[in-house]
Amino acid sequence: MAIREKEIELETLKREIAQAEASLENDFAKHMAEKTDEKLEDLFFNNKVDFYRSVLVEQNDFLNSNISKKINKAVALSEEIENSKKSQEIEEAKAKFLEKHKDENIDFNQLVDFYNEELPQKYKREIDKLDGVQFFQSIYDLFKAAQGENMQEGKAYAREEERNLPKEVKGNGVSSSTNARTQSVMTRF
Repeated sequence: MAIREKEIELETLKREIAQAEASLENDFAKHMAEKTDEKLEDLFFNNKVDFYRSVLVEQNDFLNSNISKKINKAVALSEEIENSKKSQEIEEAKAKFLEKHKDENIDFNQLVDFYNEELPQKYKREIDKLDGVQFFQSIYDLFKAAQGENMQEGKAYAREEERNLPKEVKGNGVSSSTNARTQSVMTRF
């Protein structure tokens, strides 16, 4: 069902609820007049507490059958409309973002995974305040920055390892195998 059709149905439900609330007392009075039997009349004259208790139970049943179901349906329909509108806005923003960056071959699933799994909570709170294309652009910028950091970290680590390695090993050669047996390993160098 399209959003517009749901909105029309919601407005109809709201009007029905307003009409039902306006005529609630009269409708319930008619309902009780039809529902009154000898047992209820006896309760009225003999046991007023049980009489009013049965009237209140009947009133609650009447409300549930006539108004509560419509109110619950209206609330659910309103939430459904709101969710549909939000998802439609998100899809439009996503399409605009992908159109803006069509030359970059963006894997949208990677962006979603980055947002859900790697992005710290404090960044998420700030990004969630943004709307539309700005939301996706911020995630993309952070994603690119994180990818750049990973590449730079890899290069820096390789350079650090290279710096720690000696350039040339200096030592004394061993002239003969007999000499090697008599000298300590530590004095050869």
